[in-house]
Amino acid sequence: MTLDTGCSASGMALHVACQALRDPNNLTHSALVGGTNFFINPEMAMSMTNMGVLSPTGPCKTFDAKADGYARGEGVCCIYLKRLSDALRDGDPVRALIRSSAVNAYV
Repeated sequence: MTLDTGCSASGMALHVACQALRDPNNLTHSALVGGTNFFINPEMAMSMTNMGVLSPTGPCKTFDAKADGYARGEGVCCIYLKRLSDALRDGDPVRALIRSSAVNAYV
């Protein structure tokens, strides 16, 4: 499933996956949730440069008096989700628990 809700897409995907894993019919046994951010066209960077929001020196200097804008980056992140009971049964290492999730818009 592909979700495109703007900046909230990864959070929305995580919520949808958690809801599927909580389904009492147990139709979903695991989920792979991913998020990506790629700059395919230069128009956005050019527009943001013209508005003066991107750092002309390159790096972000968050909370620094020398801050002069922000830097954008590309990235990909994925997480594998499984019910805790299934992970314990299968002997999987448990790195974290998601106790709940919520969104303020639905796809």
